[in-house]
Parts: sequence; structure tokens; C-alpha cells
Amino acid sequence: MRRSKSEIYLHIVWSTRNREPLINSEIERIVHRCIEDQSRTLGCEVIALNGMPDHVHLLAKLPASLSASQLVKQVKGVSSHLVNEEFRQFVHFAWQEGFAVYSISRNQLAMIVEYIKRQKERHSCGKTWDSLEESDG
Repeated sequence: MRRSKSEIYLHIVWSTRNREPLINSEIERIVHRCIEDQSRTLGCEVIALNGMPDHVHLLAKLPASLSASQLVKQVKGVSSHLVNEEFRQFVHFAWQEGFAVYSISRNQLAMIVEYIKRQKERHSCGKTWDSLEESDG
């Protein structure tokens, strides 16, 4: 019997509402862990996850049955709920409505993983790629 095979790699970027720097060192790890857990629950393989105080980069391999918008809706909803419940000082924590998504070929994976892993370093020295930093489509 033949089975379907898919290799759908997506680099997804989204930001906090109004690009406010809400993801501080106190909550960053918790937010990222929540995003990773929700992604895996939906059947994704998380390849890289990182960001800045005002946005997040996620590189994931998605199953054919899941769209980028379904994934982003779930991870944004659950992670914002978590922050608002667990960290009362962030009662107004929210994500921006839109997001950006880029399809990635297998031969681009290492380059994008490195880019995501080095987010803080790239931002601090101004070596970001504008095309990969847009987060609201």
C-alpha cells in the first residue's frame, strides 16, 4: 500500500501587539516552551524557535493536514492565555493579528536554523534580514 509523504517546512514570524517588547527574560522560556508544546500537539516537528521581546520566529515541519494559519492561531491563543493567566502583570499581553510565513526548502534549513538561533546577536549588531523580520504579512 502506498502512503503519502510530505516535507512542508515553514518559517513563521509573528509579533506582539503593536510590537511592544512584552517577551522579557522572565517569560520568554515559558512562552517558547508553550509554543513548542502546542506545535508538537498539532503534529509539527519544531526545528528552531527563538525571537526578541517583540516577535517570535518558528521553523517547523508541518503535517500535510495542518495549515500555517491553524498552527499560528493555536500557538498564539494558548500562549497568550498562559501569559495572561500566569503573569498577572501582563494582563494586556496579546499577539499582533497577522503573521508572515515563508516556505523553506530542505537545502535552506541549516541557514534558517542558524538565523533563528542567533536572533539576539543579529538584532544587537543590526545584521537582520529585513525580508525575514516582517511579521504581519
